[in-house]
Amino acid sequence: MTKQKYNIDHIWEGQYGEEIHFEGIIELDNEVIKSVDDEWRKVFYSGLRSEQDIAEHLAFNIIVNNANLSMLDGFANFPDDFAKIIRN
Repeated sequence: MTKQKYNIDHIWEGQYGEEIHFEGIIELDNEVIKSVDDEWRKVFYSGLRSEQDIAEHLAFNIIVNNANLSMLDGFANFPDDFAKIIRN
């Protein structure tokens, strides 16, 4: 099980219009990244083209939507510990 860390510095809009700023790291198991191929994109999220796109998408859902990896479309087959937020 190999893990990769991605730096995230992003401001998102919360469900009440508030700004949510996250500056930190998300650690993803490589199996999560490898699962996103062209077939996967046709079914789920066509805009996730790079590893950084995937990392930011997952960070958004974990931070803003308070979701776990296994709750997300296209990633439900992975254990939650395959995506971890590491705050600076």
